[in-house]
Amino acid sequence: MPFSAFTLLAAAAALLYLLMSRYFFVRWQGQRQPLTASMRLAEQTTLAAALFSHALSLGAGDESWWMHLGVGQSISLVMWLVVLIYWVTAFFHRLEGVQILLFLSAALGVLLGIVLPAAPLPHLPPSLPFALHVLVALFAYSLFTLAALLAVLMLTVERLLHQKRGMRFLQHVPPLLTLEKLLFRVLWSGFFLLSLTVLSGALFSEYIFHRPFTFNHKNVLSLCAWLTFATLLAGRVRYGWRGRYAAQWTLGGSVVLLLGYIGSKIVLEFIMQ
Repeated sequence: MPFSAFTLLAAAAALLYLLMSRYFFVRWQGQRQPLTASMRLAEQTTLAAALFSHALSLGAGDESWWMHLGVGQSISLVMWLVVLIYWVTAFFHRLEGVQILLFLSAALGVLLGIVLPAAPLPHLPPSLPFALHVLVALFAYSLFTLAALLAVLMLTVERLLHQKRGMRFLQHVPPLLTLEKLLFRVLWSGFFLLSLTVLSGALFSEYIFHRPFTFNHKNVLSLCAWLTFATLLAGRVRYGWRGRYAAQWTLGGSVVLLLGYIGSKIVLEFIMQ
């Protein structure tokens, strides 16, 4: 697929994400109104079109793109998975409140995929263990990205409630307790997948990557993120950690995880070249 088609698909996806963000912004400026079946269908259809365009743009012109993801493609793919998780979840439970930030982040991810193309890394031979490792890792990063968005929403809602502002916006957002329960469901799922990623990378490094496991900065930061989320979840079970405390821990762990994955690619592609 030529580069022009790739750019067109990516631009279409970014535009649809921006339109969805604008739609929710306008909708939340007014009074709370019941969501009709036609409105729900329009939302799901528009988002499906954005996901389809986004997916096609990811692998445009390269059938083995997933074997050598660059910084831009990595961010774009993670955001595609986050939006996909939201889209599937919305059929059963609406994640109200995260849409504006989610779709703005997705549009930014698409644009980064354009301006930061994959580096000319050597092509690896097809490997099912490697593909499974990457897939599990990407889903883990996507879930923690969604958790970070929920944490930002929790902190925003708490601040607006204390300041008694943004009442129209708060009409469309679930109560803090509901957001908190949803946050920990996402965290438990992400932690399970992150544990599989770290464990498989440590125990089967030679089989997956054809080199022994080393404590480079990516692996060290991934372990630090794992310990951060493990501490948070243990504190939740034992001490009932919640609210702002849980949201701040979530953001801290997500930043460390982002530095471990995206940071390593930035170092390899732009610093060490």
